[in-house]
Amino acid sequence: MNKNLFLKEELQAIENAVERVENSYAVELVPMFANQSSEYPIAKFYSLLVGLFSGYVLLIIANLSISFSWFPMYVQGLLWIIWALVCLIAVEIYAPLKRLLVGKSELFESSKKQAQYEYAKSGVNSNPDRMGIFLYLSFFERKFHIVCDAKAAVIISQEQWNTISRSLSNDMKLLKTSEAIIKCIDSCGKLLKEANLSSHNLPPSIVPNDLKV
Repeated sequence: MNKNLFLKEELQAIENAVERVENSYAVELVPMFANQSSEYPIAKFYSLLVGLFSGYVLLIIANLSISFSWFPMYVQGLLWIIWALVCLIAVEIYAPLKRLLVGKSELFESSKKQAQYEYAKSGVNSNPDRMGIFLYLSFFERKFHIVCDAKAAVIISQEQWNTISRSLSNDMKLLKTSEAIIKCIDSCGKLLKEANLSSHNLPPSIVPNDLKV
């Protein structure tokens, strides 16, 4: 995933939203949009097994026809391999099928693990004068994770973060991706306001405000 998939105006609007929150509260807020959190080789393995098994069954059914049964065995074997390869390719180009083979649990765990890794790498928790909030949206998995440091966890409860996560999931179905991200950032700002976080004498932000992709 690269920034070319977002319009320049959309990237600027997201950056403005981050700056708006950071100028109001002592927080380092970093949004990230990932195309996929893992390659999921297990999906390829499962698709190959499905292709081999279903192809074998199809060959048995086809051989019930006298006209097909005259096909040489090497031709039938070649057709079997081609079918298995088609299934292998299909899982890579048809995302819903790949998600089905991976399973909801693995999609969640992989995206959560990647979110925690990107959080540590982003430096969002490197500013001792500001709390760190990392917003991670993974497109393929259809998963969204909020990772925050201990300072933010004390102020905002996990249930409040979960509410934002559920809202973003719904917004992704109704709004453009950039609009959903901006709405999520503004929701974080609203939570900080409700927590009565001081907006005076703010220390400087040290992490860039642009969308990480």
